[in-house]
Amino acid sequence: MDGAGRTVVATFFAPGEWRGRVALDESAAHHATVKRLAVGDSVRLTSGDGRRIHGTIALLTRRTLEVECQHASLEV
Repeated sequence: MDGAGRTVVATFFAPGEWRGRVALDESAAHHATVKRLAVGDSVRLTSGDGRRIHGTIALLTRRTLEVECQHASLEV
């Protein structure tokens, strides 16, 4: 399968609890800027232990990336 028809979603590592809005570090903000993401874009967070969540970029500056969480899954 080549993934045709799928929307590419940027994924960020975010350990810890995900409630409401999740603030990520400066390196994540830099990555989002380089990928030319913007407020309102869909992203996915992963914890490294099998948890994943989709969200929307709520705030993006040179040093801050905040994601508004929508729904979580345990899919691997």
